[in-house]
Amino acid sequence: MSRPILALDLGTKTGWAYSRHGLIRSNTKMFTPRKKDHPAYRWVAFKTWLSEMLASYDIQAVYYEQVRNHAGVRAGHCYGAFEALLEIACYSRNCELIPVGVGTIKKFATGKGNASKHEMMAAIDENVDLVDDNHADALHLLNYALSLEAD
Repeated sequence: MSRPILALDLGTKTGWAYSRHGLIRSNTKMFTPRKKDHPAYRWVAFKTWLSEMLASYDIQAVYYEQVRNHAGVRAGHCYGAFEALLEIACYSRNCELIPVGVGTIKKFATGKGNASKHEMMAAIDENVDLVDDNHADALHLLNYALSLEAD
């Protein structure tokens, strides 16, 4: 049996999926600040949630979607902050951190390295109640991770 793994599609809407003892759980977690929230709200909320996930499920490896190009400056800044917090959390828990390129995940899931969000969602088993494209990406990433871990 493989080690406990967490797969993340980082962002304000973070898709997540984990596998532990053959059990898979997944969803999307929102880190959208409201107008009245402190500017640090999203980072504190993510850090707290991630720490709880890593500890509660004794996660030993985190695979995450490594994005190289962002649609805008704000998206790039947010992604960088989420990635930095992830790196710190994994480092402090001695948890292996494995970045996986977007094209690699898309090719694994659909056979096309440039698959659309719709194609990625359509490639998920119809019995899965998908929340959104972030959820789909996290599930595909987890499946990719499990395939590597099995080797």
